[in-house]
Amino acid sequence: MIDAREAARIALEYYRAIAGKEVVLAVEELESVEDDKFWVVKLSITDPLQQATMRYTSTSSAYKLIRIAATDGRVVAMKNG
Repeated sequence: MIDAREAARIALEYYRAIAGKEVVLAVEELESVEDDKFWVVKLSITDPLQQATMRYTSTSSAYKLIRIAATDGRVVAMKNG
């Protein structure tokens, strides 16, 4: 079984591996669901250039929900959040 910290690490590494470009990621929410069978990690994704100019403009982040099996740490789903 993986804990919350490990679930967050797996979600961050997974998204970085598939993003195809440099992005700024943050864990926004983390929840154990379905009788502790899965972790759902909500990530905010921001383009580094947008982040650099955020104090001057209004920009928004994209969000992804990463679902991870608590037994072995496999990513089983990713969707817009």
